[in-house]
Amino acid sequence: MGATLYYLVNGMEVVQPVELEVTSLRILLESQKRIERAFNKKVKPRGISDGDLVLKSVRALLPIDPRGKFKPNWAGPYLVKKILLGGVVRLTDLDVNNFTNPTNLDQLKKYYP
Repeated sequence: MGATLYYLVNGMEVVQPVELEVTSLRILLESQKRIERAFNKKVKPRGISDGDLVLKSVRALLPIDPRGKFKPNWAGPYLVKKILLGGVVRLTDLDVNNFTNPTNLDQLKKYYP
């Protein structure tokens, strides 16, 4: 027949992409700033500072959890020891045991006892 498999499945011939037009560096930087501004509009300030009590999001999947979908979504409360650059937070529990791994600020929410 002389028809390709692509034509038989899709009803049209394959269209090869044309080389993408490379824009200037100035246009790329402007578009990146525009995307950054749009993203930053939606970011909510957390209002967390050193010494606050916080809850930490439980994102790790345990291999077998008998509670299933009823397992808790937040763990804590924990004490904020220090907030570092870039939203990195050092936590301690209420018995003043330091965590070895830092936590990201977006995984925390303020705890009100």
